[in-house]
Amino acid sequence: MKPITIKEIKEAIKDYNLGELISIKKLKRRLEDLQPSFILKTTKGKYFLKQYWEINENIEKGVEFNLFLQQKKYPCNKIILDKNKKLITKYQKYNFSIFEFMSYKEKYNLTKKEIYEYGKGLARLHSFSKNMKNLKENHSPKDYYNEFKKGLILTKKAPRKIKETYKKISLEYEKSVNKIRELPRGICHVEYTPQHTRYSKGKLTAVIDWDLISKGYFLYDIGTAVSVYAKYNKIEFDKIKTFLNGYESIRKLTPKEKSLLFEAIELGLFKFITWGLDKEEVKKSGWVGVKQANYLIDFGKDKFLESPYGRYAYIITAKK
Repeated sequence: MKPITIKEIKEAIKDYNLGELISIKKLKRRLEDLQPSFILKTTKGKYFLKQYWEINENIEKGVEFNLFLQQKKYPCNKIILDKNKKLITKYQKYNFSIFEFMSYKEKYNLTKKEIYEYGKGLARLHSFSKNMKNLKENHSPKDYYNEFKKGLILTKKAPRKIKETYKKISLEYEKSVNKIRELPRGICHVEYTPQHTRYSKGKLTAVIDWDLISKGYFLYDIGTAVSVYAKYNKIEFDKIKTFLNGYESIRKLTPKEKSLLFEAIELGLFKFITWGLDKEEVKKSGWVGVKQANYLIDFGKDKFLESPYGRYAYIITAKK
């Protein structure tokens, strides 16, 4: 399917009460296969239009949950209903939703206060799980591990050291997938990262991009969120601990969750590596996350448990 055109958008948004259209700007996406997005400027303000390549349960539940969150005053970008009170509008062969425009820029290097809010925000999300009991799990660690194995064919022409690292990742991936079982589950964002959060004066103001919302392990969502602190030459334990302090101000981790934090961080990082096994991604960005994964695996769980947070988690678990 091709992206919706400017001319088609002008016709399609007549189903909304957005005021008079002033301009439409298509956003540049990092990859061609990412869903097209546009900024609409009208006499009533700015809006964000996201086109969906296809409609599936995750997207339907994502926009539905987005509406639920704004009703609960959870920080998220508000979804705009069309004149027929629909969350997703179908125009000819196109499907799209319109959201309020977020003026706050992406921020990767969060302050300590923002990292605390980052953790607290994820725990608040997890606390809403009882409201969507019928949500299915289709983004599990095992799902991504199977996808990873299929994508390894792309590494055939990779440099020797890269191939060796992927073999190492594959072995570690399987071990960690088998360990993360029988943990608390519920609503997960699946891609909760600094890229998808916005802040103002140290406060979390919005969580965006709910297309992958799924039932899953809370710890896997946590591992995804803090995997950004596993760098290619160090692990930022102070930031991980600050995130978890924020998280546990809302929801306490179980002893087993604490004991498997290392594996969760691995799986969070491995998920991004799995997404990176894409022809366009490899051509544009190279072998995404491989250096970070190599460092984390070599660092090892034993050394991780000697860290300020890891040691604390180990002691608590041992007492139980």
